[in-house]
Amino acid sequence: MTPPDGRPHSDIPAEDLNFAGSLSAPFFWVVRDGDNVDHFKNGTVSFVDTGSSVFAVTACHVIDECLADAKLPGFVQCMIGGDGTTLYFRLEDRLIDKHPKIDLATMRVTREEVVGIGCSVLAGIQLSWPPPLSQVDYAVAFCGYPGLSRKLIAPRTLMFGRVALGSNVSSSHESCIKMLVERDQMYRCLGKGELAENYNFGGMSGGPVVALAERGSIRGWIAAGVIFDGPNPGDDPSQDSIAGFELFSARPIHFVKKDGQLDVDRWENLHP
Repeated sequence: MTPPDGRPHSDIPAEDLNFAGSLSAPFFWVVRDGDNVDHFKNGTVSFVDTGSSVFAVTACHVIDECLADAKLPGFVQCMIGGDGTTLYFRLEDRLIDKHPKIDLATMRVTREEVVGIGCSVLAGIQLSWPPPLSQVDYAVAFCGYPGLSRKLIAPRTLMFGRVALGSNVSSSHESCIKMLVERDQMYRCLGKGELAENYNFGGMSGGPVVALAERGSIRGWIAAGVIFDGPNPGDDPSQDSIAGFELFSARPIHFVKKDGQLDVDRWENLHP
C-alpha cells in the first residue's frame, strides 16, 4: 500500500476527517460518590473489521482504569456513547484480550450495535490482515474524545465533543507511529473555534489512526493504529509536557490479530 500518487498528503479533506470520526465513539463510565454526585471518566474506542471479525479496540490503560473503578462501591455503569444513543454493557463480558505493555485492549461488539449508535466499522482496502505499517510522510487522520470536551447537559446526560486531526506520520517504527501537531501549519476545517495552546487531549486514548492509501485505482483508507498517548498537560504543564510540542503516539494495528487477540509474540520479539 502506498500514499496516493506516491507522495505525502498533508491536506486531509473535511469529509475524510468526518469518516475517521465515524469509526470511533466515547467509552465512558460513572462512579457515584457518597453525596450521590456522579463522576465521569472516558477514553475512546475504535471499530474495525478484519475480514473475519468485528470488534472494538482501545488502549489497555483505559480498560484497566475502568476495571479498577468497577470494584468501587459507587461504580454505576460503563458505556459506549453514540449519536443520541448509548450501548450499555458489563465490561468483563465483552473483553477479548488486553495487554498493558502493548497498551491495547479489544472488546466484543456486533456490527448491528455499532450501526445502532450511529458509527461505522473500518474494513479498509488492504488485501489481507493486518495492513502494512504506515511509513513516515504517509497521510493519516486520527480522532478521539478529550475529557475537556465532555459536558453534562442535563442530569445524567452527557455530550461529547470529538477532536479530529489530519497530518503526516512523523516517525514510524514496528512498535510505534507518531504524529506531530505543527501549530504553524494547522488550519480548522471542521467545527468552531480553535484549539487552545497546550490543549489537554486526555481522553483520546483508544482513538483510531487511519492512513490514506491506494490499491491500483482504488483510493481509500486502511487501519494504521490506535492512540495510546498524546499531549496531556496538567496544572503544571512543565511537569507533563513540553509547551508547544504536541505529539501523538499510536500502537500499530499489526499487534491486533484477525480474531481480536493481541499479538504478544510479535511484541516480545521486538522487546526481548
